[in-house]
Amino acid sequence: MPNTYLVKNFGQYNFRHARQILAGTPNPAALITDAERAAAGLAYLHSTRSRRYRLVCDPWDGQAKGNKAQAHGWLQAILQLAPHNEAGLGVNLCPWADGCQDTCLSTAGRNGTTPAARARILRAWAWYYHPELFARTLTADLTMLELDAELGGLRPLFRPNGLTDHLNARQYASERPSLTVSDYTKSAARVLQWLRQGPANLWMTYSASGPDDPNAAAILDAGGNVAAVFDGPAPAACTVVTAWGRRVPVIDGDAHDVRPLDGRRPGGQLVWLQAKGAAKRGGSLVMPPGWGEAAGMVWGTADHA
Repeated sequence: MPNTYLVKNFGQYNFRHARQILAGTPNPAALITDAERAAAGLAYLHSTRSRRYRLVCDPWDGQAKGNKAQAHGWLQAILQLAPHNEAGLGVNLCPWADGCQDTCLSTAGRNGTTPAARARILRAWAWYYHPELFARTLTADLTMLELDAELGGLRPLFRPNGLTDHLNARQYASERPSLTVSDYTKSAARVLQWLRQGPANLWMTYSASGPDDPNAAAILDAGGNVAAVFDGPAPAACTVVTAWGRRVPVIDGDAHDVRPLDGRRPGGQLVWLQAKGAAKRGGSLVMPPGWGEAAGMVWGTADHA
């Protein structure tokens, strides 16, 4: 029997804390029937008709990432669907998750609020139950992004997996050569394929799974960049650390989210991200204090010119 109380009061629940809110019950999103989820996803798409951007985060809404991107000459739009199993679909939208779901960015800042949790779940339902309508709506958003960027003298940038690791960034880049697509992923295969084959308008950053990540060294050796989460801010600009047995230049990943600006270097680079949300409390994927030997070198020396 459908849990009509949950459906009626859907917006009152912060799904990140479902087990605390509904003690002992499964994720409340999973208690709603397929028919109810499909109807709610369709209703969400209809409810966004008056918005300039219907699925992606409005790049003009003043969020910190958007402001930083514009300061560097880019107009960035991010699509945020419910990560991992948060939408209760039985489909894991973070198929390579290895504990990161417990310290996900869905717990940080505005993402940690109930309205944001509700919206990303509804978007995930729309994506799952109404894929063609979802795709057409997203296409309209990306067309608007490119137009707005052109009018503003900026370069358009799309991040399809703001909280997830499921959508294929390569597909979006291939379909829209005039759009730059940037993504973080825990799939080493996807990153290595991009490093070998492109395309040029795609940028992939590998997300490391803690200090013992088995793929980070291979990504660096191939000239890719590896992002890792630390319990504090990035060290002084242009330092080099010893990471995964290699001396690697450090990029402050919190200075902006326009990862194509990081560029590529032989031996790769480390994108240093400060822990946010639940990650501030630590976890197996947060680099331990003191990890990585600071080498005290700067870019432009003989070793890294």
